[in-house]
Amino acid sequence: MILALAAGCEDEPLTEPLASLSFRFESAPMPVDGRCTASSPSPLSGDSGDLVRLTYRDPSNGTLICDAVVEFGAPGQVVAVPERSRVSVIAEQFRDGALVAQGAVADANLSNGDVTIGLAAAERFSCAQPMTGARAFASATRLPTDQVLIIGGLIAPGDRNSVVLGVDGSPLLATASVELYTPGTGFETLDVPGLLPRAFHEAYVAFAPDGGPVRIAVVGGLTVAGNPAETAAVLFGQPGAPLRFVPAPAAQPAPTEMITFDPATRSIKRELIGDSAVPRLMAAVATAPSAPPVVVGGWAAADRLATVDQLDVLERASARTAGSAPAAASRVGATATAIDSERVLIWGGHLAQNAPDPVMGAAEVATLGPPPVSTPFAPGPGSALPDARAFHAAARDEDGSILLAGGFAIGGGVAIEPAGNVVQQVTFAGAPMLGNVPLAGDVPTPVGYLTASALDGGGVLLAGGSPGSAACGSQFIGVDCAVDRAYLLRPGADELVEVADGLIVERYGHSALTLSDGTVVVLGGIRGEQGVAEVLREAESFNPASALRDPLADVGIERAPGDIARDGDGDPLAPCGLLQAP
Repeated sequence: MILALAAGCEDEPLTEPLASLSFRFESAPMPVDGRCTASSPSPLSGDSGDLVRLTYRDPSNGTLICDAVVEFGAPGQVVAVPERSRVSVIAEQFRDGALVAQGAVADANLSNGDVTIGLAAAERFSCAQPMTGARAFASATRLPTDQVLIIGGLIAPGDRNSVVLGVDGSPLLATASVELYTPGTGFETLDVPGLLPRAFHEAYVAFAPDGGPVRIAVVGGLTVAGNPAETAAVLFGQPGAPLRFVPAPAAQPAPTEMITFDPATRSIKRELIGDSAVPRLMAAVATAPSAPPVVVGGWAAADRLATVDQLDVLERASARTAGSAPAAASRVGATATAIDSERVLIWGGHLAQNAPDPVMGAAEVATLGPPPVSTPFAPGPGSALPDARAFHAAARDEDGSILLAGGFAIGGGVAIEPAGNVVQQVTFAGAPMLGNVPLAGDVPTPVGYLTASALDGGGVLLAGGSPGSAACGSQFIGVDCAVDRAYLLRPGADELVEVADGLIVERYGHSALTLSDGTVVVLGGIRGEQGVAEVLREAESFNPASALRDPLADVGIERAPGDIARDGDGDPLAPCGLLQAP
């Protein structure tokens, strides 16, 4: 479908418009045999009677310029927009009042030419272009340019992307490779001389001046001593191991590094930060912009004989330690999630958990000070009992609650099989309260190594994971099992709903990140079957758009599905002109 736009005065006849622009609508690339390959987008498909709502906004301040509703596929349609040099455009496809697909262009130049708007199915996953290399347990950091920097991760040995489990200890290597993802364009590899190979780490934007180089701190995780192309970083799928992934003998705790990246020139450099958090393996790292970064727990060495029972608070811009305090419990595979600018919730990972009281050691709350202090989490009366879990996912919703999902149940120093209560939620209005979150419909599959992504406008997306070993008949403690199921907690809802069709590619150990347009990009991870684990380079995106999420809600405008904006009397608020081409 191609639609013409004219920039001029919408109340005057269209003769010689000041500028014209053709918009071409396309669907996301289609999967091939259940995989997201490097396929091309296809023309947008629709039914007669479908409507397309076009919303034009000022790219400098987001205000509404005008909106219009046109018939899908009708020839010769022209939308007249008040005179502008640039606009942001949101296109929504409706069928029988339901939102079918949505897409946007953030800043279109109204000069003669074509602009393509990719429309993705609403509340569904769609294929994206694949990464340049396969990786799992990497970090993905959104830059101020809305690009994504993907750092490190685990890779398969040699030139293959899969590992036959039970052979040579089933090793995976750590990589120092870096990719830059530009939405709408794809991935490119960046060379960062001297960067350490690492996995199970986090990265955050430390400093971002307007238009200048961006500093990204890389914190936590494991690296290796020796040639990273030949030295195992982790061993996985070993019967009798306490975890599904354990550090290999040559693994070491990775120190903090700072990357300086100039988006304009693509130049990038790295420096070591010597007085940052104590290096540790599989620690929890909180990186939310609303609070100082926090690092807590983890093993002191690959032998797993001692944990680092210390909480380090970092100065955001430098990534140097601003304060430290004893942790309330020993933790490996925990999560750390900012409650607000002064507190962080640290959950799970207490591998020493043996007591019949499941509250003991389940979580702690760090007050960041100065000086910082961390105390055991004390839920209020009437709260649910917390599951002792590790390698789960956590996300803070816009309403201030924190969702805890999945993970492996802890007992006797072992965390192999998924925890029973799949999703729990902590609220902080008064005394902290912990409750179980039900699913509308079937019971969700318990998994670990999943992702939880907070959505713009509220809500949380849960995606993927590795289920119990019995779920797929695994002989390798479940590492050759992954699920494609995904769940959505909509804004203000008290139960999860399953995302129709789920992920296109089942996976665990992937990265997931919410972009400025509201979509969630899912990168890499591991899938497997029958004793083989494959590291993925495939990417896909989730479009949270629904009729309940109006693109103008952020400026206080709510529209009926498939209709333009109207005032209190029902009259059009800011209609575009609808014209026929001569």
